[in-house]
Amino acid sequence: IDEHSVSLDGVPFTAKTWVIASGSSPVIPPVPGLDKTTSLTNRDIFTLDRLPKSMIIIGGGPIGIEMGQAFSRLGTTVTIVEMEGAILPKEDKDMADLVMGVLQAEGVRFRLDATVLRAVKAGAEHEVVIRTGETTETLCAEAILVAAGREAHLKGLGLEIIGVEFDRRGLKLDERLRTTQKHIY
Repeated sequence: IDEHSVSLDGVPFTAKTWVIASGSSPVIPPVPGLDKTTSLTNRDIFTLDRLPKSMIIIGGGPIGIEMGQAFSRLGTTVTIVEMEGAILPKEDKDMADLVMGVLQAEGVRFRLDATVLRAVKAGAEHEVVIRTGETTETLCAEAILVAAGREAHLKGLGLEIIGVEFDRRGLKLDERLRTTQKHIY
């Protein structure tokens, strides 16, 4: 309604201070054909009824790396595809390189600086076509895990009406986690 009031099912609520805790969802990148595969996200993997023999993970951030190591240690052949030149691109490069070395020693394969061109369901397997530099490669696996980041649930809250700034990555926050409206955290 305004910077101190919200309406929930037509009932107004007012407060001096607010906290936005609306959650987030996995980002599904606009890869042609991905929507026609049975790709998984971090929400789905815990409901699998059996361990896939092989998995392509799209995304080398924290979720992709964690799940890559876990599935690899459970016996799945894992390939992680990352569009940046290193895994964990928001972290310290030396630390990320150490993590990558450990995972490679455990059998995880990496494709860095890779663009995912398309995904196709090919019988019991999936194909993911990637380009690295001038090279195009088709990866095949039983499962695809999409770990390409998260999107904050901010649409439809009316934040733009009250001057709370946000973008596709989330709320604009200061060092105290305040939004552009200092009483809204």
